[in-house]
Amino acid sequence: MLRAYLKEAGIRGVTIVALNDGKSMAWAVDNLLRRCRPDLLFLSDEKTGLVSIAARKVRVVRFPRTGRTSSTLVRSLIARGDPRWKSFTGRSVARAIERVGGIRRIQRAYLGHRSVRQSPRQRPPIAPSGPHTRAGTR
Repeated sequence: MLRAYLKEAGIRGVTIVALNDGKSMAWAVDNLLRRCRPDLLFLSDEKTGLVSIAARKVRVVRFPRTGRTSSTLVRSLIARGDPRWKSFTGRSVARAIERVGGIRRIQRAYLGHRSVRQSPRQRPPIAPSGPHTRAGTR
């Protein structure tokens, strides 16, 4: 998805290296530094744990998050079946998510998550009716 976004944004000359998180954040940082050997890392301020681990080993430039949109928001909207998720990401990223079956995969991953299970779009509340219902119960 990052590759698709960079292409859409016209950004060239960037190498993307996929790394597994592994056993811990420290392991992930070590793996990143071993594979890429960067002189400098750009990390968001919100990743304080990652910044503190990486800063011991390489120069880190911290930058503030400027928007309120997050990948968690996008995944939550996809999981709920809310079509607005596309407005929170680039067209190329939305196409990539759809092309690789990401919608179904995200919905499956979130299936057991309470906020998705109880989402009004997934399971609308049913009001009790009829002579068998008691006041204050469903």
